[in-house]
Amino acid sequence: MRKIQPSSEEIKYCVVSSFNQTFAPVYIPLLVSIKNNVPENLNLDIVLLIDDISVFFRRQIEDVVEGRFNVRFVEGGDFIDKENYSSFLGKWALASIYRLWIPLNFKGYEKVLYLDSDTFIKNDFTKVFDESGSEGHTIAAVRDFGVRNPVLFRKMCSHIEGLLGEERKLEYVNSGVVVFNFPFSEALYKKDLARAIQMCSSGMFPDQDVLNILFDGRKKFLDDKYNVQFGYYEQDRISFRKKGKGDVGEIVVAHFTGKSKPWSTLLVHEIYSYYWQVVLGTRVAPYMYSLNSSVRIRQAKNLERKRWRWRLKLFLYQRCPFLFFILFSEKKKLECETLEGDYLYLDRWEMKMF
Repeated sequence: MRKIQPSSEEIKYCVVSSFNQTFAPVYIPLLVSIKNNVPENLNLDIVLLIDDISVFFRRQIEDVVEGRFNVRFVEGGDFIDKENYSSFLGKWALASIYRLWIPLNFKGYEKVLYLDSDTFIKNDFTKVFDESGSEGHTIAAVRDFGVRNPVLFRKMCSHIEGLLGEERKLEYVNSGVVVFNFPFSEALYKKDLARAIQMCSSGMFPDQDVLNILFDGRKKFLDDKYNVQFGYYEQDRISFRKKGKGDVGEIVVAHFTGKSKPWSTLLVHEIYSYYWQVVLGTRVAPYMYSLNSSVRIRQAKNLERKRWRWRLKLFLYQRCPFLFFILFSEKKKLECETLEGDYLYLDRWEMKMF
């Protein structure tokens, strides 16, 4: 395909996302959050790698960026080399792996930032371009939260150790927020891409595994605030907060990995209420609310049934701590540290959605 180039000479950076019709309404809150957190004096291009997006959603996207950014829609099927990678492409949703072809199809930019459509910008993210290094043919990303918690994620850590080796397993990065540092050697990248795809054709995380093999030894590690991965929040809530990831004021990019999507789950964090405040200001709010609503309602009912247990634990913890320590394990003691705040948060915001 023809190379994607800057829309004007002064533009150095481009922000890219990829999605299909199902995730089209999900992208719009992300786009609003991008617009709200870019300094007025910085111009960006936005390129969307799409699969059969309806005219309605294209118009909504264009309305959001009107007069602020140049946005281009690129059909993903034309973006990748299907002929040489047909066995790999047939196994995964195409929109999830388009990012692997960014180095081959962009030209003239200093940096391209890829954002998954299930991310959300909370603060000015443009400093990531300065903090992502200056060496070409490299990437900058955040280490995956799961690989740093082997006790909770044994299977994932074992897989990554087999992929990168014992010494480099902690260098495994999450592919939801990635800065590609240009220029790239096209011939070298094509060769490396073919090798990485062959190695990862049966991997657990196709695009992420390939990206980590491709840039093994050529990664710049970003601060965690640029990719706060909420998919791990439920499993490791206490350590997540103690490491500072629970402070909504510090989050630059929230990434709703796994089942942690705001439109299909109940999680206890202020970023979810902030997300919905943005959503409710868009025309896609009804679509967002309808996504997996049955799952959300079922979770709310389960939550209501558990409330009496929460009240009992909180009472014992505050009034009869000696009895609480006898009845509950060490882990449950830690969980009670945030019990009161969590309950009040749910009472104030999340339960109002139902």
